[in-house]
Amino acid sequence: MDYELFVVIRKIAGIIIGYGTDELGDISFEDRRNQDPNPIHQQSDSGIFLVFSHNGTPWALTTPWGEWNFAAGITGNSNQWAALEKELVQKFHAILVSGPSGKRVYGLTEFEGQRLQIPMPREKRDFLLDEVAYSQWQAMNNRYEKENS
Repeated sequence: MDYELFVVIRKIAGIIIGYGTDELGDISFEDRRNQDPNPIHQQSDSGIFLVFSHNGTPWALTTPWGEWNFAAGITGNSNQWAALEKELVQKFHAILVSGPSGKRVYGLTEFEGQRLQIPMPREKRDFLLDEVAYSQWQAMNNRYEKENS
C-alpha cells in the first residue's frame, strides 16, 4: 500500500508542475521532485494534503513520510495562482482543512476517479523517525525511477 500511495504522490506532483507548461500559460515552477520530504514538522497518518504558500502557489504535499516540497512557483500573478488553486481543488476533490491565515492546506480525496484514503494528520508523538522516513522514501523513489525510466 505504501508504494501505491507513493506513486499517486509522484503523479500528483507531476500533474501540478505540468500546469506550468500547459493549461494556465505564463506560470512556471522550479521542479524540486528530486528532494526528500522533511519529516520533522508534518506527516500524514493517512492520505495526502496539498499545501499552498501564502502567495497562492502550490508547493508541498504532506505525506506519511513528511512534507515534500516538490515545487516552487517562479512566475505567475495572483489571478493565475488563484485559477490554478481552483482547478486543483476540483481535480482532486480537495477539502480545505486550514487557512486563510498564511498557507492553505487541502486534504485530497480523489485521484483519477478513485477515492483516496481520508487525509488525517499524524500526531507528533507518532511521527516516523527521520532516518526511517528517509530510507522508506528513498527505497520507493529508487523503485519508481527504475519503473519509469
